[in-house]
Amino acid sequence: MQLVYQIIASYFEDNCADELTNDPVMTAILDKEALASQPILSRFWNRMDGDTLSQLDMI
Repeated sequence: MQLVYQIIASYFEDNCADELTNDPVMTAILDKEALASQPILSRFWNRMDGDTLSQLDMI
């Protein structure tokens, strides 16, 4: 969900996640204490396969 909201907010790069990690607005919207960092998002993209892509499409 973080990635979806990042893209909607015009934060297209994984590096932008580091800026948003403790952003009070994003954390409130997603009901999280902190968001995923750039390394976590990079690992997510590296593990992307057909099943993951289908699940992301459903979101």
